[in-house]
Amino acid sequence: MQVPASGPFGGLSVTLTKATVSPREPTLYTLSIANKVTHAQCAISKSDMDFAAFRQRICAALEHGHSCSAECPWMYFRVQEAKPRRWLFMRSKHRQVQANLATHQSMLTSLLDFMRTPRNQSCGRATTVVPSEVARFLFDGMDDRELGLYAASPMSKYRMSITPNLVKFAIADCSICKNCMDPEDLVSAALTTLPCGHVFHDVCILMALHRQLVCPRCDDEGKNSTDNSSSDDSDSVVDLL
Repeated sequence: MQVPASGPFGGLSVTLTKATVSPREPTLYTLSIANKVTHAQCAISKSDMDFAAFRQRICAALEHGHSCSAECPWMYFRVQEAKPRRWLFMRSKHRQVQANLATHQSMLTSLLDFMRTPRNQSCGRATTVVPSEVARFLFDGMDDRELGLYAASPMSKYRMSITPNLVKFAIADCSICKNCMDPEDLVSAALTTLPCGHVFHDVCILMALHRQLVCPRCDDEGKNSTDNSSSDDSDSVVDLL
């Protein structure tokens, strides 16, 4: 069953595509990340140690035993169970890595579904603390402008910015179409708040981001400079079937 894409990271998909196995170095898992709203894409690599540290931070974020009506207790145990297997013999290493690919994928999928489920929006840990840890794991080193392209959700009334400011609201004019943005008005209720703090109508910003993956207001205010780079690696590869 597909969860409605209305919560944090509603447009995000994370897929483990392969594992690079080295005799001496830690196994590295390749994660393909994409947002279906902004069409932003990237790929990162994580080790089993990275996933272990991530699990610990998520468990701390869920604070087992706190009182709420969300599915935090279930998610806590689900994350705790997502531990990769250890292998005793080199011959079975590739088979175990294949199992670890599936385990890590299942945990990430469960976390994304957990954050998007409407019932869980009642708990601040599910709407702010957990998403912040997910952003830290997937987008470490990414600036707020880039992060906004991956955090965008389709057709949500309010958008979360993964910053200490939590959720931002606005009643003003959309700088793209120049019409009023009032969250109480059903006609203009579908608003997007980017991490930079600028707010737009969903339809307006989607069209603008499709043309150029940058906040239109920020672009207008300071048309001066931009930079970017990337990298890659190789060894024996295990694909996720």
